[in-house]
Amino acid sequence: GGGGGFGAQLSASGMLGTGPAMDGSGKTLSAGSLKTADNKLTVNIATNTLIRNAAGAAVFSISASVMSAPPAAPPQGAIVLAYEMGPTGVTFSPAMTLTMTYTDAQIPAGMPESSFYIATWNGTAWVKLNSTVNAATNTVTASVEHFSSFALLDQAQPPTVSITAPAAGATVQPGNVTVNVAVTNVQLVPAGAANVAGQGHLHYYLDVAIPTTPGAPAVTAAGTYKVTDGLSAVWEGLAPGTHTLGVQVVQNNHFPMDPPVTAQITITVAAPATTPATTTPTTTPTTTPATTQPTTTAGPTPTQPTTDGTNWLLIGGIIAAALVLGLAIFLMSRPKKTA
Repeated sequence: GGGGGFGAQLSASGMLGTGPAMDGSGKTLSAGSLKTADNKLTVNIATNTLIRNAAGAAVFSISASVMSAPPAAPPQGAIVLAYEMGPTGVTFSPAMTLTMTYTDAQIPAGMPESSFYIATWNGTAWVKLNSTVNAATNTVTASVEHFSSFALLDQAQPPTVSITAPAAGATVQPGNVTVNVAVTNVQLVPAGAANVAGQGHLHYYLDVAIPTTPGAPAVTAAGTYKVTDGLSAVWEGLAPGTHTLGVQVVQNNHFPMDPPVTAQITITVAAPATTPATTTPTTTPTTTPATTQPTTTAGPTPTQPTTDGTNWLLIGGIIAAALVLGLAIFLMSRPKKTA
């Protein structure tokens, strides 16, 4: 019927469930819920939703089918589920709710479950829709206003890299310099494997500009870069002076990430320490001060004691006087001769 009268129940090809009842203008008279046969995609349509095509005519049938070869995911992204919804261009006003269901095994390696989102294909690229992730029920839900191709994608969080040692601007000793780095949101694997979203390895650089040209190997001249999946690299025998140390997270095929993920610092290598020449100290001969001899007189004066404190002159005089006196007494005591 037309003129706003009862039309039909919305039918769905490739889907099971109950479609909403509709009037002739394309307005739903009841709510409906339809699900694909694999139970991975569900469409919920509310009452009073207008379902029409691009020309404004009512639409009474929709369809859903699994895409066997969906367009490629964005860089560092991965497609988990993809469906073609039709008719292409059919519109829903207000928007209907589209829910995709995944299993834990379908969470891409190295990617967080919280980064799941539903995207629609606009003919040239996947356009991210405002999506809600429910990790408890393994579902992702988005509001959809029109039909086209839809996919459930996971997007690796942008990788980061930083140089933790040596410190930017540091002065280090000459010789070997070890560069230590920290990375996030990337799984480091050996180079050479096929590109996998969320994986990569590291290129270390010495005294060169970091190459970041998309689609070209991120390599420089021999001896100025090192390739490893390790968080450190050693530059041997760095000469004194200023040096630039760099690092880049690259894809498994050595191409830069999109956008590039790099870090760079400048350090100074000190000059080698010099050993001071050995100087023999000049020895100044020690001069012994001349001993001043006391001035000697010809002999001590009668009152002058000798150096040991004894007045030998006085003693000698006393002895001489005693001898003279003794001699005199002796002579006087002799008996006189008689004639």
